[in-house]
Amino acid sequence: DALLDAGYRVGICTNKPEALADLLLCRLGVRDRFASLVGADTLPVRKPHPKALLEAVDRASGDPERCMLVGDTDTDVRTARAAGVPVALVSFGPEGGDVARLEPDALLPDFKALGRIVAELIG
Repeated sequence: DALLDAGYRVGICTNKPEALADLLLCRLGVRDRFASLVGADTLPVRKPHPKALLEAVDRASGDPERCMLVGDTDTDVRTARAAGVPVALVSFGPEGGDVARLEPDALLPDFKALGRIVAELIG
């Protein structure tokens, strides 16, 4: 909510099928917080192809020159690099602190740090 309150548009680019991701977000009661959702089957390509991320940005009415990706895998790093945008990886995901070896632009230790990291990486 802090990102939305600060005026950021937030979208999702996932390699889960779009309908499944939409269902999960709805069941969690958070779907309305995301301006876009691009799943593995939304386009003919998926992450790490940059078009998947850039489509999520476009559907959120975002600016590709002022966007970033938050993720937890090597695929997320490759997607961001291919799109030419910064990437932050969560260090509390499945791989934990081991994601540092993927050399993201930032490590996100918890969601409380998200606003600060977004401001540092894209303003």
